[in-house]
Amino acid sequence: MARSPRRSALQRLADLDPDDVATAPGSQPGFRSVARNGRALPSGDESASQGTDPGRGAPGVAVPSGPVAPLPAPDRTEPSTRRRWLRAVLVAALCAVLVLGAAAAYGLWRYGQLERVEVPLTQPSGRGDVWLLVGSDSREGIDPSRPDAPSLLGEEVGGRRADTVMLMRELQGGGHQLLSLPRDLWFDPPGEGNATRLNGAYNRGPAALVELIGAELGIGVHHYVEIDLAGLDRVVDAVGGVTLELPTPGYDETVGLFLTDPGPVTLDGARGLAYVRSRHWVDLVEGQARPDGRGDLGRVERQQRFLVALGDRLLAARNPVTLDRVARSLVTSVRVDEDMGVADLIELARILQQATPGPGLPVINHVTAGGAQVLLLDSGAEPILDVYRP
Repeated sequence: MARSPRRSALQRLADLDPDDVATAPGSQPGFRSVARNGRALPSGDESASQGTDPGRGAPGVAVPSGPVAPLPAPDRTEPSTRRRWLRAVLVAALCAVLVLGAAAAYGLWRYGQLERVEVPLTQPSGRGDVWLLVGSDSREGIDPSRPDAPSLLGEEVGGRRADTVMLMRELQGGGHQLLSLPRDLWFDPPGEGNATRLNGAYNRGPAALVELIGAELGIGVHHYVEIDLAGLDRVVDAVGGVTLELPTPGYDETVGLFLTDPGPVTLDGARGLAYVRSRHWVDLVEGQARPDGRGDLGRVERQQRFLVALGDRLLAARNPVTLDRVARSLVTSVRVDEDMGVADLIELARILQQATPGPGLPVINHVTAGGAQVLLLDSGAEPILDVYRP
């Protein structure tokens, strides 16, 4: 016997007698509750929650009295604000890592181009490292066609000469102090033919200079850094000049440098090079010329002042273009010991910014048996040298 097809709930509702249909108390407006066998059926959500099954005779169905509007579809076109913010942070962090990685790789590549020299270094003693800073009098990088070339090149010299020799060490109370060693300082070690100027030892090579300082002054060297004069010229231009605070105007005709105004003055590479090489400086005090008269001693004081100001500019450099110019100028003009690391060079820039010129080394004039004008250490030099000894 064939079974009749199952009818939907709405079809069955249509067959109900009107008397069987009543408005259920408490039903929502716009809905009617259908009753069967004298029992009010639940309306709306209550009916749905009871799991109405049209095929098994649901106890009741809420029927809308009017047209039912469709529910709006959920908007999935844009991510949430939190998701977009997280994505932006991740992208920015990734970009920062890539930029820093590229900068570090470039710095290491430039660092690998530095020229190395073999010198007998001393192991750290725990009292602070001693740096030996040498300014070479090499003229190799100076363009002879530049206007100030005659004053910078001077007379023809053979080999390398030390124009500046400085020691630097951290003080026990904090800070770092610079000590200039005059290049005409005379030493006469035991043995025939061993007498030499400090500059003469450097002319035999950096290792000979370090050995002489260790043997005659009792000072061990932990780091060695050397820059030639032409290199100093390029480094100063790379950082945009060096600013000095001048108490009075001054000049040196022999190097073609004239600084006519007191106060802060910014020197470019050429004028900075002339300033550190000046041996005949004249101060203008209330319009009156007052020659320094200290020769090399006055020169090393000006060099210390200039070196500290250069450290300020090096440490303040942030522009990538400026940093690249500094790196290129350093690798072509600086020599360091074989143990020097990247962290040591960064530390050197920081130290130079904080370093202060120490007391001048007491010396006396002396004439050698061969008639050479040299300098000897005075008795008051020992306490000053003790600061740099182990």
